[in-house]
Amino acid sequence: MKKKNIVLYNVIFPIWLMVLFPPILIPVLIGNFIVDSLVVLITMKILKVENIFKNYRSSILGVWGYGFLSDIIGGLGLFATMFISLPKESKFSKFFDNFQLGIYGSPFSNIFSFIYIVICMIIASTFIYIFNKKITLRKTTLNEREKKIVAIALAIITSPYLFLLPMDFFYN
Repeated sequence: MKKKNIVLYNVIFPIWLMVLFPPILIPVLIGNFIVDSLVVLITMKILKVENIFKNYRSSILGVWGYGFLSDIIGGLGLFATMFISLPKESKFSKFFDNFQLGIYGSPFSNIFSFIYIVICMIIASTFIYIFNKKITLRKTTLNEREKKIVAIALAIITSPYLFLLPMDFFYN
């Protein structure tokens, strides 16, 4: 009697999870963790903080998670413009279409798109600062000045600069 091999595809990893967690997500998560770690460790080293690794361990997961949340908050401003449309007969219709094309295609092609994206980046950076200063660094032994400096370093260095990445080359 011949035995048949039964193969069960996608039982352990359903293919629809690729929509929720695209393959690029894993490298992005790892990359952000590395950058956040370097910023925290180097900033604490420059500040000559005692117990750097103890402070690092007590804050890095919060720094990492709230960094993503901050990027999402900033990105929501960009994402929201996708759902706005003006009637074609409106005198601002062509302007707004170019504005949206600048946001989703080439941020440097339209000054208004560029400014709007920079504002969204500033919003994300502000949340990075607030979350780190008020929440993640609260568990450390850093004094208020050191918390402020580490939070500022994170806000500036880990700002979502990729918002400015031109994407129009994907469409052409």
